[in-house]
Amino acid sequence: MEQLLDTFFVHLSADGSTPASTLKAYRTDLTQCVSFLAERGIVDIQALQPDHLQSFCAWLEHQGYAAATIARRVVSLRAFSAFLLDLGMLTSDPCANLHSPVVTRTPRATVTPEQITALRALMERDTTAEGWRDRAMLDVLLATALRASDLVALDVGDITLDAATVTVRGRKPRALALTPAAVMTLATYLHLARPKLLRAHPTKPALFLNHQGERLTRQGYWVVLKQHARQLGLDGITPEALRQSVASQRFADGARLDDVQALLGHAARKTTAVYRLRPSITA
Repeated sequence: MEQLLDTFFVHLSADGSTPASTLKAYRTDLTQCVSFLAERGIVDIQALQPDHLQSFCAWLEHQGYAAATIARRVVSLRAFSAFLLDLGMLTSDPCANLHSPVVTRTPRATVTPEQITALRALMERDTTAEGWRDRAMLDVLLATALRASDLVALDVGDITLDAATVTVRGRKPRALALTPAAVMTLATYLHLARPKLLRAHPTKPALFLNHQGERLTRQGYWVVLKQHARQLGLDGITPEALRQSVASQRFADGARLDDVQALLGHAARKTTAVYRLRPSITA
């Protein structure tokens, strides 16, 4: 079965549309299943039966795996099964009656408007190039609810100050509106602060730079934000918490589910709906 797995991954990687994180998850899930089957003498795909996969899921539950993890394993198995059916390697779907466990989504804590105001006020006291960068990143995140990975991936060319928009690249590029505060902070950062961070890299396209003039990484931004939060006595402020806070506030302001879903870039409405009610971070 290992050769079939390799063929499956080559297929997924062929057009570059499958995210690396998805490929990694599929490989982890399916490799574990194939090992489970091999230990029980099932090495030929033709011998695979639905009850074998049901036993695998039961084993995962017995081992203490979370429902969300088991559900992801089922998704991976279904994708692999569909691929084998298309190839003609299987004549029936062994996943047809394989049910995913119910996954209860637990809301994560959000940041209150007062905490965000305090965070921004703290950043305003830092007039260094890094301080302007941190404030610009915060204002862009508050305006767009971007994931940290999308935020640090922005290039200067993705920002259009005149139109007050930012273009998020990816498989489905989308333009998001910037608030007046974000436009003003970005304008100052671009004209006064970013040139100081460029240092020996004047042609770098990255919008947000670290102190070495290189693109700020997602981990780097998390560290920066955590440093500011600690000064306020808040340990729970993360880029994801801020993103969730923006979504929750949009709902509180009366935004429709479809609009918030488009803002967040979620594929499923149920993922967005979780943000309607959120507990708050406490100091």
